Amino acid sequence: MYPAGEGGIASRFLTLSSGERVHVIEAGPADGVPVLLCHGWGACVYAWSAILPALVAGGCRVLAPDLRGHGRTDESDARSAYTTPGMTAHLAAIVDALGIDRPVVVGHSMSGRIALEYAMVAPNLVRGLVLLAPIGVGSLRWFMRWTAPLLALGARLGPIAIPRWVIRVVAGAATGRLRRPSARDIDEYWAPSQWRKFGRAIHRLLIHFDWSALPPDRIARLPFPVAVVLGELDPLVVIDGRETFAARLAPQRVVTVARAGHIVTDEIPGVASEEILRLVAGLVATRD
Repeated sequence: MYPAGEGGIASRFLTLSSGERVHVIEAGPADGVPVLLCHGWGACVYAWSAILPALVAGGCRVLAPDLRGHGRTDESDARSAYTTPGMTAHLAAIVDALGIDRPVVVGHSMSGRIALEYAMVAPNLVRGLVLLAPIGVGSLRWFMRWTAPLLALGARLGPIAIPRWVIRVVAGAATGRLRRPSARDIDEYWAPSQWRKFGRAIHRLLIHFDWSALPPDRIARLPFPVAVVLGELDPLVVIDGRETFAARLAPQRVVTVARAGHIVTDEIPGVASEEILRLVAGLVATRD
């Protein structure tokens, strides 16, 4: 499992005040601007494998956790742990345990909403946000709301309901027309799904997490730079009033990539890393 065999990437475990163990990977210079990468529902730190090298080359200190119940991180037995406030508190505890000062927080999919909530609760603890195909900016499409109970039931059954071909089908359906999931992508996302905690965690998130969008004016008023990257063909996240969305979010930045789908971390890593580095460079220039 990633990052095994990858040079320059450290892997370790944090123990939070709750007693939960969180798996984190780290790379880049210790004095670089801290960039915290938070993956989406059902993913793991592998989601950042195509983006991380460019961020390190750009001088960032990159940190990426497996979120609660995902990858190698512990699950929680409490239902409240999988609500939006519960996952936001989880992110806050990770930041505290890492001891990083005002990171740039990057959130994909579900973590877009988590990152936004964290930033709104504690804006003084965030330098900037980069939101990739994010829930919170958009909401889960209507058909996903109808099918979520079935997905939740399947997820609750655990590994028996998640053979490798299911990951292949789900990843393929969520991807646009620029790149298809590779065999390694499927293997890396499938491997952690074989721990029973994974099924329990994604089941609880489907049921208890808030998958709706926040008002654009609240995002526009955040007191630091925000960049949003959207896939034109995203089958999972819908933006109400998409044609005028960028104007409503101004002065924050919105980039829509033609033919890209939902898994933008794999499909357009160059665009994603460029937007992260652009935001970081603007912060450094302002500071200097």
